[in-house]
Amino acid sequence: MTDAGKMGNSGENIALISNNQLLSIEQRQLPTQAEELPLFVNNYQNENYVFYLETEQWDENLTIFIKDAYADELTPIEAGEEYVFNVDSGIADSSSPFRFSLVFNDETFSDDAFEEQTFSIYPNPAKEQFFVSGIKATAEVSITNLMGQEVMSLTNVNNQESLNVASLSSGIYLVSVKEGELESTIKIIKE
Repeated sequence: MTDAGKMGNSGENIALISNNQLLSIEQRQLPTQAEELPLFVNNYQNENYVFYLETEQWDENLTIFIKDAYADELTPIEAGEEYVFNVDSGIADSSSPFRFSLVFNDETFSDDAFEEQTFSIYPNPAKEQFFVSGIKATAEVSITNLMGQEVMSLTNVNNQESLNVASLSSGIYLVSVKEGELESTIKIIKE
């Protein structure tokens, strides 16, 4: 097998970026610790998307993360899991073809850095609802406005459970997700 360049089309495209080339297939060694593989994704035609990970002949000790430059998140993903995200064509960074990359675990990741990236929220911006992913059992979720006022508090939130924010005014909020010792605060935009 040899490298295969990515042929562009008018529909949605996804490719690896390697040596300034877009590839649909790359003949290479398996990724190593701390390696980052940039992805090229363009011509978005919808708002909501899912990356689904499949692996073959994979080193089970190597963790894969999806790095989302727009959301400023590093989210672990395992084979058979989905990474759900949304695209706002009106925001250049949201629809950037260079928004995503795959990162492979690095023993130098600190626990704090990992914990900060454990939870993610989608869609962001949100209209009437959003979801929190990365919850292992149940979590506490609180939403505060930028004046520090808590506007919503929920307990026993499950992974990917729909959280209704239709009653909130448009603006920027901070969503705190706490599960056991893990806690993360993520900025969300309510449209």
